[in-house]
Amino acid sequence: MPDNENTAAEIASCNSFAELLKTVTDDDICEVTEEWLQSRREEKRHKIIRYAMMSFFALVAVISVISIVKTLVGYKQAENFYSDMYAYLDDGEGSVVSATAKISLLDSFGTVNGPKGSGTAVYNQMFVRMKTKILSLKEINPDIYGWIMVPGTENINYPVLQGSDNSYYLNHEYTHGYMQAGSIYADYHCDRDVLRNFHTVLYGHNMQNNMMFSEIIKFLDKDFFDTNEYVYLYTENGIYTYRIFAVYKTDYRSGYVETGFPTEQDFINFANKMRSDSLYVRDGIEFNENSRMITLSTCTNGIQTDRYCIQALLVDVYEQ
Repeated sequence: MPDNENTAAEIASCNSFAELLKTVTDDDICEVTEEWLQSRREEKRHKIIRYAMMSFFALVAVISVISIVKTLVGYKQAENFYSDMYAYLDDGEGSVVSATAKISLLDSFGTVNGPKGSGTAVYNQMFVRMKTKILSLKEINPDIYGWIMVPGTENINYPVLQGSDNSYYLNHEYTHGYMQAGSIYADYHCDRDVLRNFHTVLYGHNMQNNMMFSEIIKFLDKDFFDTNEYVYLYTENGIYTYRIFAVYKTDYRSGYVETGFPTEQDFINFANKMRSDSLYVRDGIEFNENSRMITLSTCTNGIQTDRYCIQALLVDVYEQ
């Protein structure tokens, strides 16, 4: 019968194994030595380290992917937000600028000290246009400080805010929503009246999609520095034209954003020091007790404490 045959085979196999055990000597059995145990422990330790490293690198990869996705989403959010803002402030037909913020176009707005070749009518129109934008945004958020524009760049054309510290608008936009790109904002130590500041300081992120203050790095190129000289700061009081005299990389602790000066001479010494730090020289730049300057500062996306900046001397004023 088949079952009996299987049983007989199993018994025979067991008997053979038992006979084999009788012939095993001490030399045939591996001695468990301390060296062998140490080898097993080392093997186990290496295996644990290997698995831990694999887990670590897998975690780093996941975090990196999440960070990249978060950054891209942040960039897209900023692009959409500012695109919507420009559409909102469009002063062409179909503008949705608040009617209460509109300014009548008058024939004259005070004394004109604009760049050579500028006309009163042109400055009137530009002032009205920018003041309308500023007041329209100020209805939404009274922290609106003004508007910054740098000719020669593609994107430095933003409203400027000023909070009660230098942190809030680092990651908030003018409607108070959280946004990775944040806003362009004035140092909270600066006066709202630009002419009362020896030194007006503006901050903005260095975004990889050319937004905010990322284009400051273009001025590190001498040809770009030589052919692009001006910064325009608009407020509800006037248009302030600054001539760029310095560009360099520095440490945020170096004092380049100092805003408080005990005496006029202290400011003059500071301004001359900033000019001497520049990578390039701009002819015709002199400082005195009536001088005013502006700094646009951004991070380098490298060492955390490093900053890029451009600095400019106030050369023309158009006020209401």
